[in-house]
Amino acid sequence: MAVRNIYWYGADVLKNPCAEVTRINDGIQTLIEDMFETMRAADGVGLAANQVGVSKRIIVIGMPGGEKRKALKIAMINPKILTRSETLATEEEGCLSVPGVRTEVIRPDIVSVRFLDIDGNEHTIEADDMLARIVQHETDHLDGILFVERIPTEVKKTLTLELKRIKREGRTRIL
Repeated sequence: MAVRNIYWYGADVLKNPCAEVTRINDGIQTLIEDMFETMRAADGVGLAANQVGVSKRIIVIGMPGGEKRKALKIAMINPKILTRSETLATEEEGCLSVPGVRTEVIRPDIVSVRFLDIDGNEHTIEADDMLARIVQHETDHLDGILFVERIPTEVKKTLTLELKRIKREGRTRIL
């Protein structure tokens, strides 16, 4: 396993939709292991493959356990959100590709998602609360969308200087 560089806001690899994974092989499995290692090293809870420079539809999620939930470690290959609840929730989000920026984002609070696991088995799950938010945030990455594009224009204007700084400082963060 290896810790990979995380691409920052402004990097071209973050702007374009990612390609479907057509074959799960050793290279994909190694990528997933590296993504988990990178996410842990960066103290994140989710990571999309394009954040480490690979334009493939893969996300990893790692949530610590607590009183109300058990720990979760899951890789999703070719995730597709099937349904989104009409009920919305507003929560603060941040992103490993937009370091130091946190702001509230409105998202559906329940989603159902279909994906393949690392062995190629298909699953459909219903995710709520924090897991729903992470799934939506990370699948947005796969579609070339960053969370700062989901906030109102007036809020984004307040972040303009910070976003320019991130873009100017570099394309990747070495952990």
